Amino acid sequence: MQPFAPIRELRSFIVRHRTLLFVPVACFWPGVVHSASDNIPVIDVHVQMLNADNSPPGVDSGSSEFAIALLDQAGIEYRYHATTMTRSLQLLQTRENVLVYPISRTTERESKMHWLGMVRPMQLSLIGLNSRRDELPTSLSETSGFSIGVFRGSYIEAFLRANNINDIVYYSDIASTFAMLERRRFDLFPFEADAVGNYAELAGYSRDFAVALFPLEGTATELFYAMSLPTDEAIISRMRQAFQVLVEDGTYTKLTGKPYSSQFDDW
Repeated sequence: MQPFAPIRELRSFIVRHRTLLFVPVACFWPGVVHSASDNIPVIDVHVQMLNADNSPPGVDSGSSEFAIALLDQAGIEYRYHATTMTRSLQLLQTRENVLVYPISRTTERESKMHWLGMVRPMQLSLIGLNSRRDELPTSLSETSGFSIGVFRGSYIEAFLRANNINDIVYYSDIASTFAMLERRRFDLFPFEADAVGNYAELAGYSRDFAVALFPLEGTATELFYAMSLPTDEAIISRMRQAFQVLVEDGTYTKLTGKPYSSQFDDW
């Protein structure tokens, strides 16, 4: 069955903009239509940012393109929403049929959602304004006196506090992060070094607006596709089987540019 025209256009957009980066005002994109007799619910896909035309941006190493391929393979209809990470975390625990990506997989979150498969490995760095680069720290031991912005509930907060970094400012979504950094609501924030330029551009800033200062050693984890805890087990099984098919047939590698290699085995 062929997808609707908007989905073909969305895929084309993502392919053309894969060098950009990406998470959820309710904006809907129709998904692949399945037979009504399947009695399969529509999946609500939540990401932190959408493009100006309300399509999910292809800025995250092919993650949106793969998500669409995954839902296609599973034969499930879907719609996209732009939602803050704080709200997405709530939905993952309280509402059925919700898919969120990319979300870091941590011990604290392990039992709070269903994990489908890896988006990609993640290594965080501390990020600061390029225009202030000369005055910003070059190591964790030099961060005293600097404030750091984090997502409320992020696993990185515990890491920072364990290193006696307590001047922490919370933000709710990645789009506001760059504005808060520009207004000096905080001096630094943790993010992926190779992704910050793409997200800055998506938020309306130049790619070199913010720069990575140094990696946060010991923060490596994996970003995942996750489904909400109340979702029926039959849907979870269907999605995991589809994920496995796309890994085994090479679709994951083709769309992300990397072979699938995760420390977790969810299939």
